Amino acid sequence: MKAKRYIVSVLLVLGHCNASTFDCNSIDTGEDWTIDITETDPVGTVLGTFNNSLGDLLWTASVNGSSKNYLSLFFESSTVEGADHTHALKLAKILDLELLQLELDSSAQLFEESRDNGISLDLSVMCAPESGLSSEWIFKINVRSVNEFYPQFMGSPFKATVAESSEIGTEIFNIGVRAADLDAGQTNLTFAIAPYMITQFDGSGYVALDKDGKGNILLARSLDFESFLSTGRTYMFVNVTATDDGGFTSATSINVTVTDSNDQGVHLVYPGCERPCLQADFTALTNETFVGPLDVRPVAVHAEDLDTLNESIIYTLVSDIDKEFFDIDETTAMLYKISPLINDSYGFSIPIEVRAQEATDEGHFIDFNITVSISERLPRPRTYISVIAYLYGV
Repeated sequence: MKAKRYIVSVLLVLGHCNASTFDCNSIDTGEDWTIDITETDPVGTVLGTFNNSLGDLLWTASVNGSSKNYLSLFFESSTVEGADHTHALKLAKILDLELLQLELDSSAQLFEESRDNGISLDLSVMCAPESGLSSEWIFKINVRSVNEFYPQFMGSPFKATVAESSEIGTEIFNIGVRAADLDAGQTNLTFAIAPYMITQFDGSGYVALDKDGKGNILLARSLDFESFLSTGRTYMFVNVTATDDGGFTSATSINVTVTDSNDQGVHLVYPGCERPCLQADFTALTNETFVGPLDVRPVAVHAEDLDTLNESIIYTLVSDIDKEFFDIDETTAMLYKISPLINDSYGFSIPIEVRAQEATDEGHFIDFNITVSISERLPRPRTYISVIAYLYGV
């Protein structure tokens, strides 16, 4: 007799299941029977009943023609109460796919043969009819995966760093390589950016997910370190969610620190001049013949990088003519008179132009003046005594 194809559905109703019954006297055993179960079906689930059996059922489990003794332990046989010579084939253990994936060396092969994101087993069942002959029933058991676990983030919460000079499109973090679904089989995770609960710390507006769907988080908006610094913090939080194929969603956060870049200039440190101080009134007094350091007032010259990087500052004189008579220490900004001012073209005061420049490739700088006065050339106010002497001819 030609074998027939049946789909055997295992249904649990109030602790009982409806399963197909097979006759051990039948010659129509075939090789095309299919049983569909899930990995969470409980111990005792009946896969099928066999009547006219004279003893316990015998079975072997295999995958792709290779016998797996370990899998055979997941099944058991028992007599059906009130039915002579009838045995039921049941689950002795839950066919938990996560367990199988860990314990079977061939788990990769099992899941290559997956159906509905599960595995397929071949089960050969032997029963002994009353005639003394045995019959063999070959089943394809499809164990479907059940979405049991929420996505997991390995090592969360996360931290990342991004420079304020980073271009839009720069990768900040890859959440995809740190997210996993513990459910067995292949699962696709869908990622999304979510607002952070504290608005002033929310960085969702600065980032976007790459369209490749792999969880790459990219910079989507230009950063300004100084704007962050003005709020008393230099970081933001990015909330990310991962949703699996079954609709389970998990969330985590990434603390993204914004670092300073050399995008600001140089300013002067001067009493009463607010930051950034770009002009100051430095003065010094000397005489024509003096050679040596000059006392610059009201404070010594000092310039700083406006960035928090605090780059070193180099001081130089701008005019080559000034360099004939003056010099400045490039590190300390100490001003020196290096030559007498005899028969020079300067007047009673000399505006010496000084440059304070970062020691960086960007070379941001500021130019300012130190006004040096020559004491012998300063106008002398007339006194009352000299006026009286002139009037009376003294």
